[in-house]
Amino acid sequence: MATKARVVGGVCGHGVDMLERAFLSVTLDPTPLLKFGRGGKPGFRTFALTADLMHLRWTSKNKNKSPKVSIKDMQEIRYGQRTDKFKKANRPDLQHLSFSIIYLDPLNNGSSDSVDLVCKDEHEFELWTRALSTLIEGKTDLTAYLLTIQKSMLQRQQQDGTGGATATGGGGGGGADGMYLTNGAAAGTTAGVGGKRKKTGRGGSAQIFKTHVEAKDVYSCGWGEWGQNGVGSTDLEVCSTPKLLEALLGKPVVQIAHGWSHTAVLLESGELLQYGNRIGTGLNEDYIIPTITPIHWPMAEKTSIVHLACGAFHTAALTERGQVLTWGCNVHGQLGHGDRRDQSTPKLIEAFRQKPAPLSSTSSSSSSSTNAAATPASPSSPTSSPSLTSSNSAPSTTSSSATSSSELFIVSIACGSSFTAAITDEGLLYTWGCGEHGVLGHNDTHDRLVPTQVQDLAGADITKVACGDCHMFAATSRELYAVGWNSCAQLGLGMEIDQLRPHVVEVLRGNEVKEIAAGATHSVALVYMSKLNSDVLYAFGSNQVGQCGAGKKARLSRPTPVQLPLTLPDRETRELKRVEIVEVRCGAFHTLIRTSNGEVLATGSNKHGQLGIPLRNARSPRNSSSKSSTTSSSASTSSSSTAAMIDEFRVIDFLKDKCARSLACGGENSSILTTRAWVEDSEATDCMSCKSPFTFVNRKHHCRNCGGIFCGSCSSKKIAILRMKLKEPVRVCNSCYTMLGGR
Repeated sequence: MATKARVVGGVCGHGVDMLERAFLSVTLDPTPLLKFGRGGKPGFRTFALTADLMHLRWTSKNKNKSPKVSIKDMQEIRYGQRTDKFKKANRPDLQHLSFSIIYLDPLNNGSSDSVDLVCKDEHEFELWTRALSTLIEGKTDLTAYLLTIQKSMLQRQQQDGTGGATATGGGGGGGADGMYLTNGAAAGTTAGVGGKRKKTGRGGSAQIFKTHVEAKDVYSCGWGEWGQNGVGSTDLEVCSTPKLLEALLGKPVVQIAHGWSHTAVLLESGELLQYGNRIGTGLNEDYIIPTITPIHWPMAEKTSIVHLACGAFHTAALTERGQVLTWGCNVHGQLGHGDRRDQSTPKLIEAFRQKPAPLSSTSSSSSSSTNAAATPASPSSPTSSPSLTSSNSAPSTTSSSATSSSELFIVSIACGSSFTAAITDEGLLYTWGCGEHGVLGHNDTHDRLVPTQVQDLAGADITKVACGDCHMFAATSRELYAVGWNSCAQLGLGMEIDQLRPHVVEVLRGNEVKEIAAGATHSVALVYMSKLNSDVLYAFGSNQVGQCGAGKKARLSRPTPVQLPLTLPDRETRELKRVEIVEVRCGAFHTLIRTSNGEVLATGSNKHGQLGIPLRNARSPRNSSSKSSTTSSSASTSSSSTAAMIDEFRVIDFLKDKCARSLACGGENSSILTTRAWVEDSEATDCMSCKSPFTFVNRKHHCRNCGGIFCGSCSSKKIAILRMKLKEPVRVCNSCYTMLGGR
């Protein structure tokens, strides 16, 4: 199968270096920079290099003009504020972000002139100065970079034209999903919904960095016994009103991923924060607030994380180089390092970099997987749900743990409770970890200690994968495959028999699955139904605590459409308007969905307040003699006959004015990433830094960067915030002042 081009982290190709990233950024993403002119008064102009890397262009107040400077006329990059234009309006606070392009002006008899610019942060400064200085020196062969730019431009045009995005994490009864931001009106995992069909891209990491600047505030609710809800206390076992995570105020959060008892946070810079149970985080103790996790990069050059996924007690991270790092609990080999030893720090999975070993040298578990691929599907499934057997027609000639002598490039990852899955840029699915109930899809229940290809799906071209507690889904452009634990009919196959091999979900055959999420005993899918020319939300599996949103029905054996209150008030006009679903997330026993206007709807168990709806507004679950779950998490939830629940989707009133941008669900907790806004006075009685209570004398002050509320001594400094186009110094908190480069 020929390798297909993929964009990961906004970068195309298998090898990503800093220079390539710089060229892609300054050509594909026009950047507002603060430009100092002859009059000394600075103003924002949008700059970009042309795709052929021959000219620097920018916008002008005069719309009929499009100023440009040829690269061949540029003489040098001068760092700091050393030109006459800078000296007329000297800004010492922006000195470290300033540079000048010295060039010969052909329109002025070749006299020397300068373009004097200030970047919004150090990362942007590094990208622009590296790209321009390389071009001015003229010593670098640009052929490969030009080809990469052309491919990336073409791919971005295709994605922007179709609103492409994918979901890379399922929900999880312990195997929880992540959340990430994409390009589109409402961002999230599915952009561009509406009446017309929208295709999806492959890699969940592909569009991560496009709209994160709008998403800042993080609200959390639900279970927090180990500090996994991040509210700063382990006493809040029940947190039913979403609380603002003050520790993340002002930080450029890109994604949050929840496990059963721990949480991982990805920042724009690629930094990783974690909190919760130390088994999952690998930290030396349980942390109740986000804590930086150091990564000792095994690569020759440091790279960036672009996507996270959490299992019950382990974490996986995808880098922009298409490599996977894992850490945490490894009892079942879910880290993929070839052993069962726990890992306290992120470690690269070497199996994706190694050449395939001969079949004779593989472990017995790998041999059984290879034999399974050549064995017809078990007749335990109905004839309406056949397994994919196209890969069985040709015998395997390589080890199932690798398919190519070259390094595999991973574009998507997901974690179940104690297993992990990954998709390559060739559409191949690899799984490893706990094989209980056949969840790995290798026709047995053996654990796999290294990534192993799912042979039955070798020719299917997988685009999405979602993992629940002990079941898994893999989707192509037109089919959805299910495998694993099925005692509650959570696979949607119309029966309650575990499946050791992937089977097509017949009810959804031939339609595009835009979103798929899996919990402990239920599953939810957003599907574009071609016959209806619209999106339909399907739920299946156990509805014992209302997690399917199907009212009083105890179980849905096949995908069943869910009725939703999708006529909601418009945020600006308040007129009733039909909205679309853009994101679906599952916890162990609850479900969240996000609409195109930023509303969040929830259903299911609310025992710990994970729905963000006060417990007094929920009701108790029905008594039932249904088969008990084999997982401890299921037992703990169903054992209490007084646990609160909601059995139909309901709007989370607290978030009505927050404009949600992305969601994440853990076992029994949830997080919502919202558009950055000033924290309302009613949400803070103490300074968010020193915790001193506000009084008539100790008054409240908002930070213009993070929107938090602080006392005067904790917010006395001022600085320009160029990413907000605030070129004059404004009041910020001490933490934001340091983060923004204050000196």
